[in-house]
Amino acid sequence: MFDISYQGNPFYLVAETGAYDWVGSGGYIIMMYEPISRIVMFTFDY
Repeated sequence: MFDISYQGNPFYLVAETGAYDWVGSGGYIIMMYEPISRIVMFTFDY
């Protein structure tokens, strides 16, 4: 496990869902949020 941050402010896990509904393989679609700068990040985990 590792920490993800922007300018020292951590991102928080907001939501995740199985990617198999949208793509042909498994994995997760992950949404993270950093509230100070209001950055939302979407990423994939395979």
